[in-house]
Amino acid sequence: MILKSYMRETLIGSTKFYQLYFHYGIVKIKEKNSSNIVLKKRIHSIIKSIPIIQRLMRMKPRAVLALDNNSFIFSDHGYVYHCSALDKQLIVEHKFSKGMNNPLSFCTRYDENEKLVDVIYGEYIGNGDRGPVSIYKRVSDKKWDKVYTFPSNTIQHIHNIVFDKFRNRYLIMTGDSDNESGIWDADINFKIVKPIVKGSQKYRACVLMPTENYLYYVTDTPLEQNYVYRLDSNGKTQQVSEMPGPCIFGMEKNGYLYFSTSVEGDPTLGRWKYRLSNKLGAGVKDRYSHLFRLSNEGEIEEITKLKKDWLPMWLFEFGNMKFPFSNEEKVYVCPQSLKAKYGTYIIEE
Repeated sequence: MILKSYMRETLIGSTKFYQLYFHYGIVKIKEKNSSNIVLKKRIHSIIKSIPIIQRLMRMKPRAVLALDNNSFIFSDHGYVYHCSALDKQLIVEHKFSKGMNNPLSFCTRYDENEKLVDVIYGEYIGNGDRGPVSIYKRVSDKKWDKVYTFPSNTIQHIHNIVFDKFRNRYLIMTGDSDNESGIWDADINFKIVKPIVKGSQKYRACVLMPTENYLYYVTDTPLEQNYVYRLDSNGKTQQVSEMPGPCIFGMEKNGYLYFSTSVEGDPTLGRWKYRLSNKLGAGVKDRYSHLFRLSNEGEIEEITKLKKDWLPMWLFEFGNMKFPFSNEEKVYVCPQSLKAKYGTYIIEE
């Protein structure tokens, strides 16, 4: 498999008919396989769209979802935006609380006819005082309701939520310290939420793929060796493969889990030294973001690796490869803070 250059713009979402791009503070919807732009809106000032300032201030979308073939929602710097190719509008439909910037992704649940049923996110916040942490659900256009709250002193934040279609439940990944790191089971109404595994960095994760027999997940710790694990129905974990770094971003597609490792610093250095340093964390083995593919059977293939640029890792973003939302078979990849051409790539056989 190879990573093939696709375009200089950054793709953040793709459907059967339209594609959503973000480029220098501007959001654009284009017709698929066409240069025709149906919506173009600036959401950040020109100053905040300068690449180095954009990186410093995290002024770009992260979580993206196509609601249907014509409309998208995406998170950016404290807000959820809704944009439509049909009515050519872009509006703010939700504001995050507690100074939250973005979730890592939106969790989705579809019915047997592949109709979107639920859209959910968990609060991904600093939460230094270990206050309560909540989960929100999109109940209608422009309306999000709180559906569950972890009590104070339970977790720091929610890394990600994944729907497990094999067991009709949600899986919640939390962090960051040992006692806060875990994978939790929640029923579809969030009436019962209980830990499956917790209490160690080996349960600290952002990316997870349910299969018929196992849950596969990739650890996300800069503090120690990272692994791909599989978790059985009895809560027993087994190492599948060592990883060269933590994993923050991934996408399940076509029966595979695509994910990348992160190039990040050493948080044991202390707050400001960590933010300015280029020293790698103990769980980061080199200065490359590695791109992998994991099958339902647990077979792992490394696709490529790209080197981190020279800028400090915390201050100007970790080195990563991100995955734009796509409801088609293609898998798109966007480098972040790496020595690669800015824009979008495609994974090809």
